[in-house]
Amino acid sequence: MKKISIVFFALFLLTALLCLGSCSGNKLGGDANAYSWELNTGSHTLTIEGKEPSGGPDLSPGPWNLAEVREIEHIVLKGKEARYFVPEEHLAQLPNLKTYCGSYNGASWTIDLEKGTLTLDADGVISNEMFPVVGEAWKHFADSVNRLVIGDGVTSIRQVVGVGKPADPRPVLRELGLDTVVLGKKLKSIEGLDTVAKESYEVNAKNQTFFTYDGAVYTKADNIIAARPSGKPSLTYHPDMPEQIAGMLGNFAWRLNFIDQTLTFEGEGAMPDPCNLVEQCIPYRDSIHRIVFGDKITTIKREQDERNILNLEADTCVLGKSMQHNMQLTRMAEKSYEVDPDNPYLSVYDGALYSKDYKKLVAFPAEKTSVEFHPKMKVIGQDSFINAQIPLVVVPWGVTIVEDNAFSQMGTYGAAVVLPDTLKLAGAHAAPTEEWATVYLYSDKNTVAKEAFPVGGQAYETLVKQMKENIGFTSVYDFYPGAR
Repeated sequence: MKKISIVFFALFLLTALLCLGSCSGNKLGGDANAYSWELNTGSHTLTIEGKEPSGGPDLSPGPWNLAEVREIEHIVLKGKEARYFVPEEHLAQLPNLKTYCGSYNGASWTIDLEKGTLTLDADGVISNEMFPVVGEAWKHFADSVNRLVIGDGVTSIRQVVGVGKPADPRPVLRELGLDTVVLGKKLKSIEGLDTVAKESYEVNAKNQTFFTYDGAVYTKADNIIAARPSGKPSLTYHPDMPEQIAGMLGNFAWRLNFIDQTLTFEGEGAMPDPCNLVEQCIPYRDSIHRIVFGDKITTIKREQDERNILNLEADTCVLGKSMQHNMQLTRMAEKSYEVDPDNPYLSVYDGALYSKDYKKLVAFPAEKTSVEFHPKMKVIGQDSFINAQIPLVVVPWGVTIVEDNAFSQMGTYGAAVVLPDTLKLAGAHAAPTEEWATVYLYSDKNTVAKEAFPVGGQAYETLVKQMKENIGFTSVYDFYPGAR
């Protein structure tokens, strides 16, 4: 009997070992083009590690030619700053994919296709720089992900970095078409998440800053609405919510109406910079969708330097009868400007701000996705396209002047600007960087553009080549028929 028990035990042990080996699977791997990869056939997990600044990893032949590729259920992008993603043609080979995750600058992101969620987590702040970079990895799943979860370790989504308005998470997140946004227990700022949810917001019950009512987000301190769903036609407001708050900015009065989401300024003459409203209005920044300047306001003072950054912006900026052009207005409207028809200094065409005679473009709304210039335009003004999300701008034939930094720091990395031979003067423009790079395309005849618009190194040349391929560029004159 004892011998039989020993035999059975040995058979059991052998079976367990065989099962363990079978369950653990094989580990296949390799290196290609600065990337390494490992495919665990037991856990059906593909792990990729690389340091490329952008674009998809070229692992050819790598795992994509293996029979086991169709069994992959999980993809893990490793690296402190995983600024790469798996190209769509390879994702299309993965019918059983369940999760896809990576990290960027201390923040982690996970797409769970079974739950239809995108989860973002970090120990504190998630940098605004993450969204235009890592957002490329999420686009493929726009039809599969309908819920954004902000992890319990996140305190805020957006932070100001360097000069200029920081990258806005909202355009990237809106592109996913998210029905619901869930806020974690430590989130203290709603900035960057307003109007991201189409149907409703949810808040962790332990969150000390926010709560929800009828799908909208409110502040616990004063019952003021902080974010509302973009696709909900009407809201039932919290019964204790105040209709508006108001105050003074020097001798100028301001009021913020939470029902119509409008911030209005009234006064006479040169108004102090609204930057001074940071402590009073910024907590409700995402409830401001319209900024209105009264008819007697003439300008906004520059209290720091001529490139002072406004801390307030809205979908629409409305200028009264007396407002003159000043740089403080350049970054204020995200979708459109409006100007009183009796204003002698400024006009609006197709939502953009112009001089009264339409000869100079003053400001282009940052989130406007198309451009139609006024036929009379001859000058593109300083900083006029700063933070603009539009991927291609064709400067009309006949434009003679492009002022300082007109296209520098556009919000879309690698945005292409086509410049005509009619240029006679171009101001200084910032050199391309890893975060900010505008591609300038012009003919060999355009000596003004050659001198004014900087190029820089192999990375920039690679970006130029890529953008030419993207827009089907063969010659500047493709955009100016009969203009040679």
